[in-house]
Amino acid sequence: MSSAHRLEPSEEEARPQLTGTWSLMMGSAAVAAIGCPLLPESVPYQLRFLPVYFVLPLGVWAVASGIIALRRTGGTREPAVTGRGPGSPSARWPR
Repeated sequence: MSSAHRLEPSEEEARPQLTGTWSLMMGSAAVAAIGCPLLPESVPYQLRFLPVYFVLPLGVWAVASGIIALRRTGGTREPAVTGRGPGSPSARWPR
C-alpha cells in the first residue's frame, strides 16, 4: 500500500450529499421563533421571548446552508448559448 491513500470510486460515491433538509429545518425554526411571543401569558416569559433572539442567526444559517446545498447539487454547468453563434437560428436569417 502506498503512502498516499486514494479513495476507491465506490467510496467517493458513498459520501453523503446535502439535500437542503437542514436549511428547511433551520428556516422553519426561525419562523416558529417569531411566533413564540404569541403564546399565552401562562407560558413563562423566558420561553416566550428568548427564541426571538435566535431568529436572525437561524435565518442566516438557513440561507447559507441552502446556498451551499444548491451549489453542491448543481453539478457542472454548460456555457450559456447567446443565440448569435454560427449555428443559431438568428444567425441564419438576416435582419
